[in-house]
Amino acid sequence: MNFIDTICKMKIGIPGTAGSFSQQAAQLYSDKHNLNTSIEFLLSFEPTFQALVNKEIDLAIVPVYNSTMGLVRPAMEALAAYSCSIIEIFDMDIAQCLLAQHGVTKSMITTIVSQQPALNQCPQYLKNDFPNAQIIQYIDTAQAAHDVAQGKFGPYAAAIASAQCAQLYDLDLVEEGVQDLKKNVTSFLAIKAI
Repeated sequence: MNFIDTICKMKIGIPGTAGSFSQQAAQLYSDKHNLNTSIEFLLSFEPTFQALVNKEIDLAIVPVYNSTMGLVRPAMEALAAYSCSIIEIFDMDIAQCLLAQHGVTKSMITTIVSQQPALNQCPQYLKNDFPNAQIIQYIDTAQAAHDVAQGKFGPYAAAIASAQCAQLYDLDLVEEGVQDLKKNVTSFLAIKAI
């Protein structure tokens, strides 16, 4: 890294919000390479790739493969649609957690909200532990946690998201490691525009 790299703040875009696994992956990448970065929360894949090719961000960190559910299809579609170059691929352990408002116990939960890839990592857990719960697919795990905390889905809703979201959005960590496979790894790409 040269002197310019140390004084300039690199903008990293992610398809997520604060507390998302993509944010954690971006932080892991920044720490590994000792980068001075700021994170742009772009919520989903399309705006992340658009920001990258429009040079609004310097780099994007996106999940592309999960050991439980396979390819992250929206990421693969965006990779095919936009001109970009892969800089690095790296793995991160993912522990999905069940989060709810304070005082809500597991037996009280009637609605579960999360992003489809997270839900795809927990099908047996959801079937066995919440056979009658309403399952709502949402744009982002961390956004689901935020909106559960705000009461958007009612008082007995829970989010499947990272443990970090419990602290960030003042939720109870009802249960950790709710993904079906306890060794649950996601591969992320660091990409730049061509």
